[in-house]
Amino acid sequence: MTGCEGSVVTVWDINTGAKMLKLSNTHGKQEITCMSIDTGGKRLLTGARNGNVKVWNFNNGHCLKKLEGLVEAEVTGILAFSEKSVIYTAGWNKCINVYRDDNDAFYLRPQPEWRGGNVHKDDILTTAYCPPNLLATASFDGR
Repeated sequence: MTGCEGSVVTVWDINTGAKMLKLSNTHGKQEITCMSIDTGGKRLLTGARNGNVKVWNFNNGHCLKKLEGLVEAEVTGILAFSEKSVIYTAGWNKCINVYRDDNDAFYLRPQPEWRGGNVHKDDILTTAYCPPNLLATASFDGR
C-alpha cells in the first residue's frame, strides 16, 4: 500500500507489481499521515493531518466508517482489533484515543476509556502493538 499527500491510496500486488485498487480523494484535501490494516485483514484504515480516520473495505474501496478526532491534530498511529471491536489512534494531540467499533454506526467518536491518562507531553510519533496486551508509543521528546 502507498499513500500520499494528495490523499490517494494505492494497493499493489506484491508478486506482480500490478495496481489492485486506487482510492482517490480519501480525505479530501487533507494529507494521509498513516495507514493500517485491521487484525482481520479485511479493512484498511487511513489517518489524516486533520485528526480524522476513515475505515475502508479492503476489497472494493467503500468507506465504511469515519472516526472523528477530538482536535485537529495529525494522526500518526492506528491499531484496529477486529476481535475486540476496538480501534486505537494516536498522534499530535498527545493522547491515545479509543473508539468502540460499532458495526451499525458510520460516525464514531472517541470514548473516555483510556485509563493511562495523557501520558505524553509532546506529539506521539509512532505506535506499536506486541501481543497479547502491550501497546507502545513514542513521542517527539523521546519519552
